[in-house]
Amino acid sequence: MRIQRKDSASYRPTRLNLCEVEVLSCPSRKWGYDPSGKTVDCSKDCGNCKNNKCTVSSGHCREGCVAGWWGLSTGSNGVQDCTNQCSSTCTLCDAITGTQCNYLCIPGYYGIECASPCPCSVGKSCNAVSGACTDECLPGYWGPDCSSRCYCLGTENCNRLGNCPNGCALGYWGEGCSFACSCQGRACNAVNGECVCPVGFWGTDCGSECHCLHADRCNVNNGMCPGGCAIGYWGASCSEECNCASGTCNTTGYCSSGCLQGYGGAGNRQFSEYHEYYIIIKSMGTNPLL
Repeated sequence: MRIQRKDSASYRPTRLNLCEVEVLSCPSRKWGYDPSGKTVDCSKDCGNCKNNKCTVSSGHCREGCVAGWWGLSTGSNGVQDCTNQCSSTCTLCDAITGTQCNYLCIPGYYGIECASPCPCSVGKSCNAVSGACTDECLPGYWGPDCSSRCYCLGTENCNRLGNCPNGCALGYWGEGCSFACSCQGRACNAVNGECVCPVGFWGTDCGSECHCLHADRCNVNNGMCPGGCAIGYWGASCSEECNCASGTCNTTGYCSSGCLQGYGGAGNRQFSEYHEYYIIIKSMGTNPLL
């Protein structure tokens, strides 16, 4: 065989005559070389090499690793042997260091190094970068990443949008029924969170009474009745009794029929025993203080 090339230094033609050329090669996926006998036996597999291509003499991967494997041969100056497996949650990692999964995770995991389990229903996948579920969340959770808790009435669960089929559980309100009522254990409006007191009560702790006409519910913040006071009551929150001799009083507490015995004055309030004694003595023309 004659080989001719142009010498780069002198630009003179150079000829090399070869009597014999030995080509060392193996079939696809194989390698193996005996340096002592300088023979190729092709007895070993290329392993985790991309496209099953490795060097005949060392088995190093010529085109890199297949997905899920990485590694450098010791002292190989960058030659890959692909003998290490990527993290069990990672489908493709850095072929040199084995880190940086690049968000190519197996189903059910997401994030850096694919280390975070998807917060979705069992067996469901999520976005490898954000963790946003591609299907429903685990029972009791909702939101793009299924991180928001919902509290539905009864044993029902909310959907991924936070909708409870039968409304919120007692003590919760708002989107996804996620917010706790601040009503000292009592219920609140499921839309705006306002405390809902039993009929006849109002206030932040529902400890103040109101007596509304037709047994209406009074305003939880100020006790005012929408249709006025029930018969026999008056005042801003309809909590004052009229104490009239007969009939009822007006909105200021005045009784046109007079007061019950022992009551009188502004609002027909009950006199103390001394006050009542003083009124009786005074009507007799005697000063009880003398």
